[in-house]
Amino acid sequence: MIRLCLATGWTLDYVESLPITTYRELLAFDRYIEPIGRPWEQTATLAALTIAPHVKGRSPKPSDFIPVRKPPMTPEEIAAELAKLRKPTHGET
Repeated sequence: MIRLCLATGWTLDYVESLPITTYRELLAFDRYIEPIGRPWEQTATLAALTIAPHVKGRSPKPSDFIPVRKPPMTPEEIAAELAKLRKPTHGET
């Protein structure tokens, strides 16, 4: 529902007031016709279709063209990465 609000500018109260049949139609449109408010999926699908004839082997999937955000690192993970960067002092190997 929130994605629909962001894509359309409708309020959450308005979306929640829609008849269930209208909401189901919007979900079906989003799933089977065109993603609502997800430009990355639209662009990724276009990229996959455009490049597919020129690729040997496995055809590209739209997910191949969508950036994936990594979750924030924990303090322990940050410390481990920084330890990798530490230069050995004279005499260490």
